[in-house]
Amino acid sequence: MRDIPWSSRCFLSCFLAVNVLGGFSAPAVGYAEAPATTGLVPEQAYEALDGFLQDQIDALGVPGAAIVVVQHGVQVHSAAFGRADDSGRPMTAQTPVLLASTSKSLTAIAVMQQVEAGRLELDEPVRTYLPWFTLNDNRTSAITVRHLLHQTSGMTSRDTAFEASDAQGPEALEEGVRALSGSPLAGSPGEAFGYANANYNILGLLVQTVASQPFGDYMKQYVFEPLDMAHSHPTRAAARLDNVAAGYSLWFGSFWRPTDVPAPTTGMPSTTMYSSAEDMGQVLIALLNQGRYGDDRILQPESVEAMFETRVPVDESMGYAMGWFTRPLPIRLVESADPSGQPDPERELPLLLEHQGRVGQLAHLPGDDSSLRHWRRPGHQRQ
Repeated sequence: MRDIPWSSRCFLSCFLAVNVLGGFSAPAVGYAEAPATTGLVPEQAYEALDGFLQDQIDALGVPGAAIVVVQHGVQVHSAAFGRADDSGRPMTAQTPVLLASTSKSLTAIAVMQQVEAGRLELDEPVRTYLPWFTLNDNRTSAITVRHLLHQTSGMTSRDTAFEASDAQGPEALEEGVRALSGSPLAGSPGEAFGYANANYNILGLLVQTVASQPFGDYMKQYVFEPLDMAHSHPTRAAARLDNVAAGYSLWFGSFWRPTDVPAPTTGMPSTTMYSSAEDMGQVLIALLNQGRYGDDRILQPESVEAMFETRVPVDESMGYAMGWFTRPLPIRLVESADPSGQPDPERELPLLLEHQGRVGQLAHLPGDDSSLRHWRRPGHQRQ
């Protein structure tokens, strides 16, 4: 097993050139697989990281992957593995991939920008901004912007699925939200966590409405461009012009086949934006710097803090913030950061933030003298 040390305030962004359509059993990879040690210079550490990831890619048969490491507000390492498609084109850190649920964290940035601008308020009902909004439940009027951000609206994925659509026009986002009118609520708004892509699709429509601008255009102007995200795109057509990586599915648990994954505009705010590992590293730099990237500021520090605040429990060990699953970093990794030290049972564990719960694409570890190791593997992906 390879050893990977990390130092303070480090982000790791890891993307696969696959789009997993169904769950499967795969060797466990991630937190406990590569215990940290001390004494390696950075170059050796990154060699160990790349070697560890290559081992996992080989073990899983993943077609391609790319990673970026951000530390102290700077991209300190990037690497790519395998192929971007069946032509053999190499995967790179600049190759766009379908973000799936990582799209939600970008939408959360846009929502908080509109909160800062005074056009949205977190605890206002959705109907304040979309008076026609309705579900097949008289509790719809109680759903607020904050409920959507924290996945506590009462909607469920089962009752609000949109994936059968392949609409690509800008009007599809509103059409998809209007189509929810026949969907029931599984619980009262604010009562409990319930993961549904519809929550973030509605948020995207809120941004589009109060900003008076198509959501995709808004993302390009106020998120992608200020962060120099040259390989990030709101639509499949734009991503294809930029040589997007092919999507793959695992067939019969044994081999990967290219799959043309639907990416309807309806799901742009929740699942169907595109970006590269390098570009998502720019997002991480801004978040590390409390919303500032170079001379630009995309969010105020208090908005970044609010995005990462756990507001609802998911299970005994995990919570949910705004587009991020949260959990305390496993104690074994905290201890491995300083093997010579003694564990402090009273010490508050650093918070690990992920996009997908068990298989999040991005991880954030705030704090000092900490250790981070995160790897996204295919399987059980939420779309």
